[in-house]
Amino acid sequence: MAESAFRYGISVDDIRHAVRHPVLAIRQEEGFVMVIGAARSGLLLEVGFVEFRGGQMIVHAMRARRKFMR
Repeated sequence: MAESAFRYGISVDDIRHAVRHPVLAIRQEEGFVMVIGAARSGLLLEVGFVEFRGGQMIVHAMRARRKFMR
């Protein structure tokens, strides 16, 4: 995970939980995916990651915004 993923104070465990329990995945740009999933508390998070050859890197995590809840 990139340092930018922790900008909004979301814990590693909550980020992992949200990615493992997705409600929605949105492919936004080539190689960038935004996942909406629940933290351990049930709070919906948006987690963004970049896909690249050989893996992926989580670069964004925060409370899910309304624009992703439609």
